[in-house]
Amino acid sequence: METLCKGSEGGAKRTWSEYFRLIGSPGEGKSFLQLVSWNDDFGKSVIEQRAEEESRLTGIRTMPAFNWKLPPGFCIKEEMREWIRDWMELPYISPYTDVSHLGQASREMEKRTVGIFHELLSLSLYKRIPIPILGKFGEEYRFSNAFPNLFTRHSGIFYVSLKAGIKTAMLREAYKADELIDLDPLLEITDKFLELLAEGHKKKSEQLRLQREMIRKDMNFIAARSAIIDDHGDNLGAVRNCKDHGIQQRKLVLNACQAEQRMFSLPLHNKHGWKQYP
Repeated sequence: METLCKGSEGGAKRTWSEYFRLIGSPGEGKSFLQLVSWNDDFGKSVIEQRAEEESRLTGIRTMPAFNWKLPPGFCIKEEMREWIRDWMELPYISPYTDVSHLGQASREMEKRTVGIFHELLSLSLYKRIPIPILGKFGEEYRFSNAFPNLFTRHSGIFYVSLKAGIKTAMLREAYKADELIDLDPLLEITDKFLELLAEGHKKKSEQLRLQREMIRKDMNFIAARSAIIDDHGDNLGAVRNCKDHGIQQRKLVLNACQAEQRMFSLPLHNKHGWKQYP
C-alpha cells in the first residue's frame, strides 16, 4: 500500500495486528502497511453481500448478479439485447479473486473488470468517480487501454456524466433521477452542516439589511435637518458640522455595503459542487 498518513500507523497496527504489519521507516514518514493474513469475509463485494442477504430473506439461493436497467425511453437493438443476455449469464467474478489465468480479451475478464468498477463506485460516498481517477488502478487490476468504453458498452450498469467537462462514471442503480437513493451517513452530516452555514448566512445578511436600513433613515433625517437649517439661514458652522456628519454616515453605508459584498462572494460547498449565493 501507499505511504501511510502521519499518525495512522500505530492505530492500524494495534487494531488489526493479526492482519497487518508495518514495514519501512515510520520516523521518516516512509512506512507501509503490509497484509500478512487474508480473511475471506473481508473479500466479499457489494454484489456478493447483496446476494447473500437475498438468500437469507427468501430462503432461496441467489446468485451474485448485476442490476441491469435502462432509463425510460432508451431502446437497444435486438442483437445487442441478445449479447447482453448472454453476457449476464456468465458467472460473476469477484474483484477480489485472482484472475491471472484469464485472457485479457476474454469475456470473463471483461465481466471481472465491470465488477471492479462496480465495487469501486459502490465504495465511494457519491457512487461516482471521475474516469481519469479510475484509470490510476489500471496497472494493479490489468485494465485495457480502452477501459473507458466499458461504461458506455454497459450502459445498463453505469452512466457517464460530462458535467463540468469531466467524464465521470456513475453507478446507475444508486441514483433515482439525479438524487442518491441511499445517502451515506457522512453525507447527511455534511448536508446538515451546509444547512447551518446557510442559516447563519441568512441571519447575517438580515442583520446587514437592518443596519443599512437604519443608516438610510439616519441619512434622510440628516438631509431633512440640513434643509431646515438652510431655510432658516443658521450659521455656516452648524451647516458645516451637519455636512461633516452626513459624510461620516455615507462612509458607514459604503463600509457596510463593502462588507456585505465580501460576505456574499464567499462560496459554499454542497453536494452538487461549489455554489455562490446571489
